[in-house]
This record gives sequence, C-alpha cells and structure tokens, in this order.
Amino acid sequence: MSSKNLFGGPRTLLIVAAVVVAIALVAAAATLLVRAVLGPPEGEDPFEIEGYSVVQVDPQVIDLAFATR
Repeated sequence: MSSKNLFGGPRTLLIVAAVVVAIALVAAAATLLVRAVLGPPEGEDPFEIEGYSVVQVDPQVIDLAFATR
C-alpha cells in the first residue's frame, strides 16, 4: 500500500466528511424536535448550590476596595 492511498484518497475523505456532517445535522434536528415536543427540561437546576445566592456589589464599594490596597 502506497502512502498516497493510505486514507483511501481524497474521494473517500470527502465521503467520510460528508457522513460526519450529515450525522451532526440529523442529531441537531432530532434534539430540536424532541425539545419542541417535550419542552425544556424541568426540575431543579443541577448547577445551583442550595443555600448560596449571587451577591451584587455596588461599583463604588469595589473602587473603595481597590483604593485601600
């Protein structure tokens, strides 16, 4: 086998690339279809930690913190 035909040539590579793109498009379409039928996932947010909340800090306080260093 020569190194020229190691991967089957340009036609085979093009076919493989086309199949990969087609599978990705089908998967994306299936995902959108399922989300449209079932709706968004419900339940608790798996990334939310119970007992913690986001704290908003006044920009002036941040400036003061940097000024005192």
